[in-house]
Amino acid sequence: MKKYRYSKWMVCSKNFVPLILMVGLFGYGIYGYLIDEHNELYKLLIIVMPFLILSSVIGLQFPSSITVTKEGILFEGFGRQHKYDWSEVKNEMKIKKYDFAGQIYIRIGNQRIFGGRYWISYKMDGYSELLSELINRGARVL
Repeated sequence: MKKYRYSKWMVCSKNFVPLILMVGLFGYGIYGYLIDEHNELYKLLIIVMPFLILSSVIGLQFPSSITVTKEGILFEGFGRQHKYDWSEVKNEMKIKKYDFAGQIYIRIGNQRIFGGRYWISYKMDGYSELLSELINRGARVL
């Protein structure tokens, strides 16, 4: 079993700072709508921000740690876990490299709203080892 994780600073900058920003924009949208209910920007913020907040927390787009075992892979963050057995994802794991951004995008399984999509930064401890492990386990690099 091997566990890959970010430093506490990276967890805050990747997860909590954007979450606080989204909550702030949602509050701004509510405040603005109370003052000027005809402004479409405020309505847009009120509609979109709850979905983005929910998808960030439930979807674990930026997991704080990843555990790789013989049986499968586990993504963790926000006190939640997404677990996949290797037998389930053997041909359904795709990796897209974004070298200019220093990240990889991992897609597991079919299209769905929450879960199955993860962004991993090169700043994760053991990033290169994790990438090699996933490729060795059958992930397709796009």
